[in-house]
Amino acid sequence: MPRPKISDVDPYDRKRIDVLDSEMSYVDAGSGDSVVFLHGNGTFSYVWRNILPYVEPFGRCLAPDLMGCGESGDIPSGEYSIQNQIKYLDAWLEALDLGDSIHLVLHDWGGPIGFDWAHRHQGRVKSISYMETLVMPLEWEDWPEIR
Repeated sequence: MPRPKISDVDPYDRKRIDVLDSEMSYVDAGSGDSVVFLHGNGTFSYVWRNILPYVEPFGRCLAPDLMGCGESGDIPSGEYSIQNQIKYLDAWLEALDLGDSIHLVLHDWGGPIGFDWAHRHQGRVKSISYMETLVMPLEWEDWPEIR
């Protein structure tokens, strides 16, 4: 079986929605249960361009550009912490009203952001897939070799 070609072409248009004091850009493709893709630090929804076509037949694929990434707006305070990203993601998910059957796909710092949301909305999360991310809260005390 031949391997599918990995393309640099992004076939998805972006939608925009006001969140808090800025705006978020996102891909919205397909229908059915929502599958929310959260990218890592230094990337944006473009990273999912070769994955979404395989998932789209099974659900509504949503891939936001986290704040300050891709085509999303900036955080006016300039503080790009995970806690601030969580606040904006909360506002985005609330504005889209995705219901109670949400699948999360988490990468890199999209992991702690998505795990936090899932922990606070356990009844709405149907599944979580994650890669290259932190799966538990860490404190500086957990890294004695770099203190």
